[in-house]
Amino acid sequence: MNNLCTLYSSERIEERLSELIREKFSNPDIKTNKSSNRQIFNFSKKKGLFKGKTNFQISTRFRDSIALELDQSDLAKNLQGIKGFISQIPSAPPIGIKNLNTIIESVISETAILCSENDSVELFELVKILSKEKECILFCQSDSFVGKGSFPHFLSKELQLLLDVNGNSEIYPPTGPLVDMEEQEETKIFPDQIERKRKNIEFITNLGVPTIDHLPFVESENEVELRNSKEIASRAVILAIINLVAFSNISEQGAKGIISKYSLDQYVTLDELDFLNNPTDELKNQMSWKCEAIWTLCWALGIVENLGQANVLADLDQIGSEKYPISQGVDPNDFIKKEHLIRSKKEILDQNDLYYRLNWACVNERLKGNELTDVHPGVVYERQYALNWLVNYMDQEWDEVTCDT
Repeated sequence: MNNLCTLYSSERIEERLSELIREKFSNPDIKTNKSSNRQIFNFSKKKGLFKGKTNFQISTRFRDSIALELDQSDLAKNLQGIKGFISQIPSAPPIGIKNLNTIIESVISETAILCSENDSVELFELVKILSKEKECILFCQSDSFVGKGSFPHFLSKELQLLLDVNGNSEIYPPTGPLVDMEEQEETKIFPDQIERKRKNIEFITNLGVPTIDHLPFVESENEVELRNSKEIASRAVILAIINLVAFSNISEQGAKGIISKYSLDQYVTLDELDFLNNPTDELKNQMSWKCEAIWTLCWALGIVENLGQANVLADLDQIGSEKYPISQGVDPNDFIKKEHLIRSKKEILDQNDLYYRLNWACVNERLKGNELTDVHPGVVYERQYALNWLVNYMDQEWDEVTCDT
């Protein structure tokens, strides 16, 4: 039997797997073996008269949804080994290593796909559907019909090349210096991470919003390096100027005039400059959502008392003109140079973890075709975006911030 690929998911998939086998293969004679944490499906397909048959085996095993570092199961040990393997890939983009290892930490099921042949249209369709529905990543051996090359490699749920053993990727282009993995410390889980996760899961559950235990931790107070006062204040100032254009309160030329008059060019990102050069209605709509970022940054600066509920849009009018990042006739550099009393690491990480888990819930429900009412997906996404930037998530600058779930 050829091991064509192995699927890794943050969900249990055996029930859907059984449905897909029956859907994609005509009257399969399935023999199933079950144990407490494993299920094996054996079945076959006739090739035609006097041509024998093709045999298939799909084996899935799963683990409890606890932190990978605390799990002593065989699957958890295998996943830890995969993380080590990924971290040793030469020439791999550092962001690819970090993202892939973060995904592995959330995995609770592993599904090995075996076939007596090296080709099967039905099996390929099964893999495509399962990987997309259950948001799997795939590990493929050399020259698998499911895969993308002559070297072992990982694929995304859309079957794009995440990373191969030579560091190639269709998702993560090489960026910056490579990480010296020998100098990296072993990942530690600190008590503040465990407590933060516990409290937020309890809070989200009480909201009636779905959540899962096995989403990874956000960084610890012992590890995180927050943006400084000048970085946060200058970002808030530019967003406030952009916000005026997004709501057509001033023209793009008016915004450029403010930026030029007060020498704020250094704080404007390339995406923001593109917007000011061509503020289409579609872009204005997108930029109008940055109200939530302004609100979040002002909260981090101690100007806004609390972020409020995740289903209520930010009301910037609640921020008095004397405290707002920009005000008519006032030099925005005064706001930027002021030594704001930034909220503590604990406060910011608490919210970062909360909105990370809420965003997972929003994405999960959207994939199911449902819509949450207890939280607003747009509010959640934009606040997580700003919070990720505040905690220097993966050292990403403003235009490159990702809201991984």
